[in-house]
Amino acid sequence: MRRGLAMLLGTLIGIVVVGSASAEPFVRGHQLGFSLGTPAGLNLEYAYEFGRREIFLSGAHYGSDLHGIHGGFTLERGDNARKYFAVNVVGGYLYLFDEDRDEVTKWGYGGFEGALHYRAFFIAPAVTFGSGKVEDLNQDGIMILGRLGFRWRL
Repeated sequence: MRRGLAMLLGTLIGIVVVGSASAEPFVRGHQLGFSLGTPAGLNLEYAYEFGRREIFLSGAHYGSDLHGIHGGFTLERGDNARKYFAVNVVGGYLYLFDEDRDEVTKWGYGGFEGALHYRAFFIAPAVTFGSGKVEDLNQDGIMILGRLGFRWRL
């Protein structure tokens, strides 16, 4: 399982690195889009790019039962603005109330995210370390999170 995952990640990174031969320059600017996944299911995405760095926020508020925010800063990314792999430092908060089971889930976290971008599309799995209340138990530890979405330049 681990070997297969390592091979898949190596292949994806290789595609991004080899494809960077026709590099397009990065531009400053705002991006807006949407994603599925962390922190609240269907999220609004905002990012501001400056050179090879970017600051981004993702989140949604669906009343008092479900809301969350996820943000981050790019540490490093590839040389091609059209397709690249980025390493991000992330943090966020998630709140979910399940009326049927009368349970509250709260999770605050920080961690690292690896984001693969191709034009407007991105997929961004993250390894986070956090603490919170899950099914009426206080828990600390590692949680795997992720986002899949689109962002367009404004």
